Amino acid sequence: MSNNSDPLFDRYADLDFADGKPVAEVPALARLQAAGRQVADHHARG
Repeated sequence: MSNNSDPLFDRYADLDFADGKPVAEVPALARLQAAGRQVADHHARG
């Protein structure tokens, strides 16, 4: 799929994320990332 066929592409294409914070500095995102890692680790172990 080309980027310009994605309806969200136009909405976000010109945003500047240079001043964004790392996930570790946003507590809610850090928790979400940690939860995702636990799920991935669980599935990797089988």
